[in-house]
Amino acid sequence: MGKARGKGRSKSSGSQPTHTRPASSKASPHPKWFPYIAVPGASISPGIPLVLMRQDGTETEEFRALVDSGCSLTTFPAEMASELGIDYTACTPIRGITASGPDHAENESTWQRYWPPGIDVVFWNRTLHLQAFFRPAEIPILLGRDDFFTYFKVLFDQRNERFQLEPYKKDRATPTT
Repeated sequence: MGKARGKGRSKSSGSQPTHTRPASSKASPHPKWFPYIAVPGASISPGIPLVLMRQDGTETEEFRALVDSGCSLTTFPAEMASELGIDYTACTPIRGITASGPDHAENESTWQRYWPPGIDVVFWNRTLHLQAFFRPAEIPILLGRDDFFTYFKVLFDQRNERFQLEPYKKDRATPTT
């Protein structure tokens, strides 16, 4: 799964720190169309390239993430927690529901895990603060409605394999769980 998600991934342990780029919290107020792209684990989909911020403030390499209107909570593959400097075992297990159905009540090891501080990502010259859920399954990064969609009005044009993002003029705080 490592190769499929991003290109040129660096691991936080043993990698040289990258310099954090200055990112504006403001973006152009004008809508922008994005073509569907290949998102690992999702093929050609409404996806975007973004950079994740590690807990130490350094940036990861660019990853592709799925803009997913069917996903409530932004969710990452569990293996990304360590790359972001997050102790996966310190995250709170929460039983959830996926497109495959609900997590098994008796098997907590399959549940998603919640990192309450969340994480920052850089996209379209903006720094966005997102919730951080980690799922122990082979999934793409899923950008959910409860946080990513609070930054943008989203319009999907499936027939033409493109989608539009329009930044809200004033960001509101990301809801907490």
